Amino acid sequence: MKTKYNITENRELIIEAFELENMDEEYKFFYDETNNIRKFRFKEEGGLNIPVEQITKDFVLGGVVHKKNTDSFDLEKLKRDLFLDKSSNEIKFKHIAKGDLFDCLKSKKLQTIFDWILANDLNIHFSSLNILYWSIVDIIDSCITYYPNFRYEDLNYFKTVFYELAKVDLEIFLKILHKYKYPNIQKNKA
Repeated sequence: MKTKYNITENRELIIEAFELENMDEEYKFFYDETNNIRKFRFKEEGGLNIPVEQITKDFVLGGVVHKKNTDSFDLEKLKRDLFLDKSSNEIKFKHIAKGDLFDCLKSKKLQTIFDWILANDLNIHFSSLNILYWSIVDIIDSCITYYPNFRYEDLNYFKTVFYELAKVDLEIFLKILHKYKYPNIQKNKA
């Protein structure tokens, strides 16, 4: 039996609940990504399809966004102001700043980009996802279906603690995941 889902009604509830604004405006997004491992999986012998240290790095998607009908910014001027090679198709982080966060914030080129973003009425969008954390969230969310007395108010606490414990000895944690055939953990193994 199929259940009907009214997306418009639910959309309106979410807009109201979170006091979202400008939800009917059209925007144009420009973005880039970093540390996208696409998907991690176990090989037959137990290793991963990626280097182990990659699983703890955040996948970041971010860039600039503007209202769709305002395409008046000059990207070539920005490239000139940053003294980038004319053949550069992209503005890469390595061309803008180096070092830790505080060193990067001192970068004159970064300031140039921020000034350009403000001058062109652009906004920054950003999303970060930790693959290891979301794998753990997946495990806990799946397991709680088997425990009807589970207190949902404790859910985020358990996810965080489980994540911190997994990082203490990642090799052992990954061996356990492989042993139970994650992500296809059978109900009787949960």
